[in-house]
Amino acid sequence: MAYDPIPFVDAAGVAVWSAKVAGDSNNRAQITADGQMSWGPGNAAVDTFQSRSAAGIVAFGEVDGVGAHSAYFYNSRSASGVNYERATLLWDTNVFHAITQQAGTGTARNLVIGTTGSALLLLRSNNTERWQVVAAGHLTAVSDNALDFGASGANRARSIYWGTQALGPDGSVSAPTYSFASNTDYGVFLRASGVSYAIGGAERFRMTDAVFIMGNGVEFGWVSSSQTTVAKDLSISRDAADAWAQRRGTNPQIFRLYNTFTNASNYERLEMFASATETTIRQIEAGTGTPRPLVIGTFGAAALNLMTADTTRGSFSADGQLTLTEGVTAGATPTGFTFTGAAHGTMITTVEAPGMLFDASAIKQWATGAIAAQREFKFMAPTYAFVGASVIAEAATVYISGAPILGTFATFTNSYALWVNSGETRFDGDLVFVDNSTDIGQSGANRPRWLYVRAGVNVIAGQVVLDTNGITMGDAKNIIINTTTGTKIGTGTTQKLGFWNVTPVVQPAHIADPTGGSVIDIECRAQLVLLLADQATLGLQAAV
Repeated sequence: MAYDPIPFVDAAGVAVWSAKVAGDSNNRAQITADGQMSWGPGNAAVDTFQSRSAAGIVAFGEVDGVGAHSAYFYNSRSASGVNYERATLLWDTNVFHAITQQAGTGTARNLVIGTTGSALLLLRSNNTERWQVVAAGHLTAVSDNALDFGASGANRARSIYWGTQALGPDGSVSAPTYSFASNTDYGVFLRASGVSYAIGGAERFRMTDAVFIMGNGVEFGWVSSSQTTVAKDLSISRDAADAWAQRRGTNPQIFRLYNTFTNASNYERLEMFASATETTIRQIEAGTGTPRPLVIGTFGAAALNLMTADTTRGSFSADGQLTLTEGVTAGATPTGFTFTGAAHGTMITTVEAPGMLFDASAIKQWATGAIAAQREFKFMAPTYAFVGASVIAEAATVYISGAPILGTFATFTNSYALWVNSGETRFDGDLVFVDNSTDIGQSGANRPRWLYVRAGVNVIAGQVVLDTNGITMGDAKNIIINTTTGTKIGTGTTQKLGFWNVTPVVQPAHIADPTGGSVIDIECRAQLVLLLADQATLGLQAAV
């Protein structure tokens, strides 16, 4: 049955419809003449308002002096109201909220704000769309490169987690892609050839697909603590092109290359280290480590050179031949080569222990041909000079201080300063002895069997001279012979002998015994003449 509404005409704000519950002193609900709907508790004035604000706009609480309004949308609610699930729109401390709530047996429920289809979900501030969730679900800024997440020093996100990539622009050394609020010129950026690291607006590191590159002046450094805030005590840096340096001011450095490492007390390693006075390369072990040889050498046909003062002094050829060349020294008295033997103790008895052994016993073989001289060990004579007239009292190319010296509990049977075990010993120069203090051989033992002197060589002993002219004796020099057996001058009858510068002859023939009597006998005189002639022949008397 159709009917026309009853028109009420009254002033705005005057209720034209109201309702109460029995016992209420005030309206529970009412509609005023201007179309505003309001509700209250029934024992006080209405306090919740809904009205038309403008065309197509419904307003809640659009009444002067009325406080903030909220709206509840229940999913479930018990009769007592203590158990519920609901969505709430409310103002709280001047902040508007759209939330889900629960109480009692109610369950916390998700809050979904979104769109359907291809529509965007936009977030607005200051009456401008700032962020948007596109249909694919990506959160993007409405305007490119215009908005930030968080703010410097406040309202910052604590952590950001992502599943695949965090993508940014390439950046630059002055504005790195990933940087820091307090130092925006520190960070990471992309170069065409790799990823670079900016420190203070300068590129310090770059990683390409094949190499890690550091800028000049950048060091690798380590500290003694797990915290890098303490001072570094080990640094690796670039000295120059192709020059790697381990240095830290004036502090000596150590390089260690391990063969084995169990802990700091058990290892085998190579060490190269410097001190205030020297640089050392050594093999060292500790604890369960085993001593290992240290090999310094070359591979292939290259030589091994030894250098001092930036000059090559020695060289081991690829075949192991050693050559040493002494450098020139001025204003000093250098010794070209010094070997100091050790004072060994408790050595194995009955076994010879040479202080220095040169073993030249290997066989050398030449191609067919003549060699003028082959000398295994050669000492080339030095040349000594002065800047002015000077004298060296005694000079020698080779010097031996003496025979071995007896030590504690030692006894020598024989002791020699020089021992040539076999073979001939040749002296092309003079053989000189300290005057009247040196012997050849020993009395009764260790005597030379023969003494051969080459023609043209003189042997001089005090005032006795043996040379090509014969034996010359000085004044007051005698020939002393033994008194037991005696001495022969000439050991065969065909050996020639002469005295006082006469021509030597063989032994004269026997002179027959005279047969004459006691008177003057011609035969006796003849025999005496023959005897005198033999004496003259030998030079024992002057010839007639």
